[in-house]
Amino acid sequence: MRQLFFGPVLVLSALVLASLASRNRLDTETPGSSYLPLAETRPFTFTPKHSGINIVLLRMKNPDFADTSDFVFTVSNSTGQVLRQLDFSGRNIGDPSDVRLQFAPIPDSAGQTLTLTVASASTSVKVENGFRAYYRTSGLSLNLAPFTRDPVFMVAWAILVFGLIRILAGPKSFPKPPLPAGYTRRR
Repeated sequence: MRQLFFGPVLVLSALVLASLASRNRLDTETPGSSYLPLAETRPFTFTPKHSGINIVLLRMKNPDFADTSDFVFTVSNSTGQVLRQLDFSGRNIGDPSDVRLQFAPIPDSAGQTLTLTVASASTSVKVENGFRAYYRTSGLSLNLAPFTRDPVFMVAWAILVFGLIRILAGPKSFPKPPLPAGYTRRR
C-alpha cells in the first residue's frame, strides 16, 4: 500500500515546490514600433498590476558599439520621487539588443503610476518606443494557470501520472476485476 501513495506524493511535491519558487513574471508590455534617438524619446509612464516591479527591458540600438557614453535609468513615482536609479554604459548596448535593467523590487508598486526615464549625452544610441516590466513573485503563490489553460495538456499529464502510479504501485495493488459467470482466467 505504501507504493501506491509514493508516486502521487512525489509528483505533487515536485509540482508544488516548482510553483513556489520565486520568479519574475511579466506585468506590463508596451510593444514598440520604431527606434528613436534618445533625445527624442519621452519617459514611459505605466501603472503596474502587481507589486514588486524589479526588471525593465528596453530595446536599444548602438550601431557598431560606437557609443560608450554613460546612461542613467530612473524609476520615479507620480510625485517625481526617484524610487530606483541605475547607471550603465553604452558598452552594454548592442545593435539592437534587449537591455535588462534589474533593481531591488519596488514594494507596493501595484496601482502606483511609475515613470521610466533614460538620460545620457549620447547622440547615436536609439531607444525603441516600447518596454516590458516584470515583477518578482513572493515565492508563496501556487500558480496552476499553465495546467488549467490547455485541456489536452491536462488529460495527457493525467494519463502519464496515472500510468506512473500503476507502474510504481505494481500489479498487486490493483486487483483484477471479477469475471462474468462461466469464464475462467488463463494462467
